[in-house]
Amino acid sequence: MNVLSNITFRLTLNDGPFGVQCLRYYYYFANDTGDQKITVSITTKGHEANRTIDEVTKTKYNGWMFHNKTFEAEQNDYEIYFNLKAPSGGVSFYIALDEISIVTGSCGYIAEDTIIPPSLVRTTTSPDTSTTTAKRSTGVPLKEVLPHLHMPQHHQ
Repeated sequence: MNVLSNITFRLTLNDGPFGVQCLRYYYYFANDTGDQKITVSITTKGHEANRTIDEVTKTKYNGWMFHNKTFEAEQNDYEIYFNLKAPSGGVSFYIALDEISIVTGSCGYIAEDTIIPPSLVRTTTSPDTSTTTAKRSTGVPLKEVLPHLHMPQHHQ
């Protein structure tokens, strides 16, 4: 039986911003066993080695968590890797990433991990007839959703 223990996603930026950057994303661990991990690394054009810029290993809350990390991009052509490591023991679990973005500047104004509580407010909607003008964002948005990563029981 082929058991999946790691998945890696790559985000390539050509002529993107460089210098101090803020990586922002939401993550979700369901059935948190404590040893699953998200490792984020960066490599620049012409360099073989990846440099780890972020790691998330645990959450106290069973829900979406907002996370951000300030990092330095040495040039404007680079790749960001998200490596998702499965927990050991072959337990079933779910892991997801969403709303990944990179913006120019430090993340210092945002708390590192923020809990996104479920909404308990009843709302009603009506058609919106207003007009808005889109503004250009300085961020580089990416939406990589991994709905779930199922780990079958591993037998040796």
